[in-house]
Amino acid sequence: MKQNGFKVLLIGIFFGVLLFLGGCAGGHPAAKAGSGSAASNGSNAAASPINPGSQAASVESINLSIFSVSVSGLEIPTWVALDNNLFQQYGIKPKWNTLPPPTGVQALLSKDAQIGAVPGSAISAYASGSKDLIFVAGNNDKPVYKIMTNKLTKPEDLRGKKIGVSGKFAPPAVALMNYLEKQYMMKPDVDYKLVPFQTISDVLPALDKGLIDAGVLSSPLDLKAEKQGAKVLVDLAKTFDEAHAYMMTTRTFAKENPEAVLRFLKAYAAGLEMAKKNPDIAVASILKHQTGITAEEAKITYEDYIHLQDINMTPEALKPYQIYTDNPKTNSANIEDMFDYSYLQQLDKSGFLKEHGFTLKIPNAK
Repeated sequence: MKQNGFKVLLIGIFFGVLLFLGGCAGGHPAAKAGSGSAASNGSNAAASPINPGSQAASVESINLSIFSVSVSGLEIPTWVALDNNLFQQYGIKPKWNTLPPPTGVQALLSKDAQIGAVPGSAISAYASGSKDLIFVAGNNDKPVYKIMTNKLTKPEDLRGKKIGVSGKFAPPAVALMNYLEKQYMMKPDVDYKLVPFQTISDVLPALDKGLIDAGVLSSPLDLKAEKQGAKVLVDLAKTFDEAHAYMMTTRTFAKENPEAVLRFLKAYAAGLEMAKKNPDIAVASILKHQTGITAEEAKITYEDYIHLQDINMTPEALKPYQIYTDNPKTNSANIEDMFDYSYLQQLDKSGFLKEHGFTLKIPNAK
């Protein structure tokens, strides 16, 4: 009897241990991992910042190809997000490249890139049939350029003069033409001569040598011009709205990868917030990405751009690009169809935008 009782006791202990181990395993089910690609991570993935040391780290990061089309202060939010690992914190593995402005839209359409900042002139591609292009967030609604001159004393003196710009329908030229026509009813190549150069850097030596009467420059080139004796005739950032740059992706990518877009916008907004609150961090990023400038020039670049940057966007700021263009189809394009506010609306509804200091503004919203 004692032997049988001992056997029963052993069997009882054995099954008790099994039940205990089964209970421990059942309390923490394994998270289902994705492939890590943008296409395989849908809206069910976590959108909050990912702490590598927490249980949330089991959520796969999303590979995302991000591009810039300038090496200017427009990129401050993206640079700060890159340099301070904000994309990683929000579950993005960024692959970042700087591309010439025309090739940014081409990279989106060819699927070589997935999201990035483009100038307002990108609406020309949309007007020509690339209806897959959409704007999902703002960057800057003011032209951050200055009209510089060595000899003119007032804006009206630009009548009949030669004015240097980078590209005939690039943002600097559009800002100039929009200002002169709205303010003084001057038309390009009628009331003044528009002189296009290949790059904005080419405008400065032409101004210094007297080949043009005035030139449209941005930071830090305007500072270099002042050191060579030029002065600011007009600060275009204090004039009329112009969508200097907005964040663009494609409808197809956004529809298939909504979580990728949301995570990108979170990191982008967090980068802009960090830049606004921490000038030293932003200036360090400017110095890192804009080669050949001094700390003083980086600081002034920051001051020129940062107070104009926001996540909001408005179709009205794109109107100048419908007027000053070499693509007739752009004039009649319904550009409001290019705007998708749904991702910003999701971030607003969740409280994320308010938490990071932004107020969502949707034009004509009822």
